[in-house]
Amino acid sequence: MENLKEKVERVIGEALPGATTGLEDIPLSEKLSGFVIWEEFSGESQRERQHTLWNVLRKRLDAEEQLGLSAILTVSPAEIASLRDENS
Repeated sequence: MENLKEKVERVIGEALPGATTGLEDIPLSEKLSGFVIWEEFSGESQRERQHTLWNVLRKRLDAEEQLGLSAILTVSPAEIASLRDENS
């Protein structure tokens, strides 16, 4: 049986084709936090991205599973590349 992390990664992968996820357990909280990188986030506001992500999660996870999630950052590949360039 898949754990919450595996399920969330699967759900996001099915709903947001090509997305990259990085989810981690938050110590002492029993919650997941992380990021989703997806090309389709390009040109969208952070609000629109979160709306897209949480619509998927609300439809595919039950209430208890949703409570197991904390902050999930939504970024585009271009934003990640820009951050890497700044740190080079």
